[in-house]
Amino acid sequence: MVTTRSGKSPTNATTPKKSPRKASPRAKSPKNVVSSTKNAVSPKKAAISPKKSAESLKKTAAAPVNHDDLELVHVIMLFRHGDRSPITPQVGKHLVMDDAEIKLWESKLPSQEKIESLGRIAKVVGMETHLPPPKDPRDGGEHPRGQLTQWGLDQMEEKGKKMREHYANFFKGISADDIYIRSTNVRRTIRSCQSLLHGLLPEFIPEEEEPKLHIRTANIVSLEPTFTQAEYGTMLARYKDKSIAHTLPPIPEHIGDTEDLDKQIRDVIGIDEDSHICYTSLREVLVCRNAHDVPFPNNMSKELYNRIVDYNTWEFHTLFGNPKDCHKGFNRGIREIAELIQRVIKESKHHKLTLLAVHDSTLIAFWNAFQLIIGNVFPQYSSTTVVEIYKKPSTNEFYVQVNFDGERMIPFKGQDGTMTSYSHVEKVIDEFFSSVQEDKEPPAKKQKSVTALIDGSIPVNLLASLPPDTWIRLSPAERASLMSTLPKLGGWWGFSAEDAAAENLRQLFLGVNFDFGNPLRRFRFPNAARTARINAERQIFENEMRQYTTSLTASILYHREQYLQVALTQDEVALAPRNLPPTAHQDIAEEAQNSSYFLAIRNALLSSPVALTVDQVFERLDSKWHLKIEADQVSMTPLMYLESALTFLSEPIPKGFADENIWSSPFVHQDRGTRTFSWINHSHTLMDDVRLQQLQQIFTSPFTEEDASMAPLKPMLAIAESHLTQTKPVLDKNVDDYKEPQFKLKMSEKTLNSCYFSKELYQAQDRQRYQQPTLPFMYYNPELQFQSTVGPLLPLGRFNDAALLTFVPELLPPQSVGLANITRDALARLPYRRGTRADIVHLVLLSIYLSPAASIDDVEVAVTRELDLLSNMCHP
Repeated sequence: MVTTRSGKSPTNATTPKKSPRKASPRAKSPKNVVSSTKNAVSPKKAAISPKKSAESLKKTAAAPVNHDDLELVHVIMLFRHGDRSPITPQVGKHLVMDDAEIKLWESKLPSQEKIESLGRIAKVVGMETHLPPPKDPRDGGEHPRGQLTQWGLDQMEEKGKKMREHYANFFKGISADDIYIRSTNVRRTIRSCQSLLHGLLPEFIPEEEEPKLHIRTANIVSLEPTFTQAEYGTMLARYKDKSIAHTLPPIPEHIGDTEDLDKQIRDVIGIDEDSHICYTSLREVLVCRNAHDVPFPNNMSKELYNRIVDYNTWEFHTLFGNPKDCHKGFNRGIREIAELIQRVIKESKHHKLTLLAVHDSTLIAFWNAFQLIIGNVFPQYSSTTVVEIYKKPSTNEFYVQVNFDGERMIPFKGQDGTMTSYSHVEKVIDEFFSSVQEDKEPPAKKQKSVTALIDGSIPVNLLASLPPDTWIRLSPAERASLMSTLPKLGGWWGFSAEDAAAENLRQLFLGVNFDFGNPLRRFRFPNAARTARINAERQIFENEMRQYTTSLTASILYHREQYLQVALTQDEVALAPRNLPPTAHQDIAEEAQNSSYFLAIRNALLSSPVALTVDQVFERLDSKWHLKIEADQVSMTPLMYLESALTFLSEPIPKGFADENIWSSPFVHQDRGTRTFSWINHSHTLMDDVRLQQLQQIFTSPFTEEDASMAPLKPMLAIAESHLTQTKPVLDKNVDDYKEPQFKLKMSEKTLNSCYFSKELYQAQDRQRYQQPTLPFMYYNPELQFQSTVGPLLPLGRFNDAALLTFVPELLPPQSVGLANITRDALARLPYRRGTRADIVHLVLLSIYLSPAASIDDVEVAVTRELDLLSNMCHP
């Protein structure tokens, strides 16, 4: 019977049960590499059929190796994270995580103090130690689900202690440079790795200084299969199809009939007949419950639990035992592990220890891809797979040995012993990548793609067709030739221009960064042509809006006129929105004249066949207009107001200031010799009425509308007037109840941010920034992991800061920098782009150009002045 719960398998009964041999004290790095050693992953190798490859592996079975002639040179340890809480909240109707169980799992989690102490030994970084993590780690489940328990941390620390004891001789004198650590970007794997290091390498726990060890995390998923939960469900469900049963590995006998197993699960767990049984979710929840003695639903037997776990184990081994499926989901992981092994073989100087914090699916995929005979085993929490690399000094040959959980060796398929030559491992890796050949694109289709690329009709990413490890495979000369094609992107904090270009290309080949690392992708320099274009587009838009408003108003007035001219029936009156008389007929011209001063002027001029003077027009107007003008308190007499209106109607606004359809020609003709006025167009339309009413609003706005810019000053004027009218008592400071006036600190004088640059870091970035004044620069705050970009130095039209600034050797003179650029750079370095004037002054005081003799009061005044100037600039 296969017992996956304990991690043991009877299929290994014929395998010699030898414990991993102690590392040789002569663990030296190999000086030379055998010239026949091939690349671990070579895209140029000829394809090998699985059948032919299997036969060749059997024929090349290695002869027994004398272990005394070998010395251990490297250890690669893949390990699953420690014990965790369940991820799935509910499976079926009866397996549900209720509030009581949630509280139980919360009590199992480590304290916050314990979690913080884990980070003391190793810092989480990107793929390079000087880079920050690409993104925050995944939680792996909604709290408290999917979280590492305290028992899980203890498991990993104990695992580290056992490994240190086993490899005691090999780890003597080990340094931080001898250790390479990788983890998937999940919290439970990262914390498991840190806990393992506490037991394995306790000498690296620092007291005060920064950790010397680094846990690398990547932006792309590589150390775990890339299948989604839905893809897992679809692929595993295929194995229930009886028509393909003969193509699958045999199901362990003790599992029995799978239909009977499904029926028992549906009855106990409460899964409907038409619902799919997800054995993966079921297994992970039951394993967590079993580990912490949480009862199974409906008194489910341990025998059924074992069958569920073993069947799901068979599903995973069947999935990743298929070369095509394994390559589809885990080719990046195998490529990365193969490259790690290849570096040990090829490089004369290399580290001793590689730690890979992974998941259960990673280990199963690794076993199957490397053709390791382990049986129907599911890796339990904290399970390990250790790859030991040995060297034979006399021949410079390398050998590989793999053990599982430190209990037994795992042989390679087709090999008699557990110690296998690296040449055989290399063939296994080649077979993995050559067994799945992608369909070649027809020549006609290729030609079409190239044509489409040339025409620019579709965007094509040429790098997407290359293997992700292309950059690593390139020679230094090839890398240099590619880097020469990139623009000079200096100014990355912590990078030289050459390193920045190399990092950009590395990320491009990984499929991460398609912007060539350009920090100016969203940055816009001041541009007079663009500003003029925006203003022109705004003017066109405003003209279109005026035309739309005019046509809309005309349409409303037209339909209103038609509506009022038609006699409505009694039924229509009842349905009308307003209670209108059925025979209502109003003269719209007369109504408009009663409501519009300009229409009244037009009717007065049209009432005479000859031109009229201002006095004659005044007499023809209704007296109500004169009273209204006086009531509006216009600062002129009604006669002067009328003359101004006539002059306004006789002088249209020039082109470019208004829409031509509204005000392109005068309405009134003015004879300056006789000082008379006449209406030009005697046949007016409804659109003319609308235009006149709009012009009346423009004409009367200076008299009737208030200046919006004066609104904030009105309260101050009212207070000043009230103070002027009051007599102020003389205050005697000798009086007992006299109090000094209280002043409040303004918000601009308070600091908003508590975390700033150190002076050394600030001035170090200053030095880099002002060495390349014509290029944009990216500032980086390592404490907050915040970065911002500022443009090239602004040209200075004046320089009044001689008393505040000082000369800096090897940099620009102060008169070429000025306090304006220093203030603008301080603005760019505000944490999260927010802060007060006091924050900006604080940063300016750290500048490398600021004179030590400058007083803070003078700096505050100067910074305030520069902020006012910068606020009036476009895109500072």
